[in-house]
Amino acid sequence: MGFLLNGLDSNKVEIQRGVVQNEKRQGDNQPYAIAEDLTIKSTYPVGHPYSWSVIGSMEDLSAASLEDVKEWFRTYYGPNNAIMVIAGDVNTDEVLEKVKKYFGSIPPAHLSRGIANG
Repeated sequence: MGFLLNGLDSNKVEIQRGVVQNEKRQGDNQPYAIAEDLTIKSTYPVGHPYSWSVIGSMEDLSAASLEDVKEWFRTYYGPNNAIMVIAGDVNTDEVLEKVKKYFGSIPPAHLSRGIANG
């Protein structure tokens, strides 16, 4: 979360684009796959954040540039838009110190275009 953008380049985006497109093809080839797409499109108005599938369309995946991907991570992939679960027999003070150590320096996501702002 804190260091992904520094290592992100065009080659890595292309590799991951291929992985996601393959995942989309696999989902689209399942029986009744069209039902989810039709349900989403008929339930939410165009432009609503839920009016498209989480994985997006092939056109969107193909069109995403390196800068688009980086902007998505800056907008949504931050500690203020994450949930952390700590379970087990732990010392609360020790856990809090570790959370501050490993996540405290990560800047918050912008969320300027996010759902949080309507």
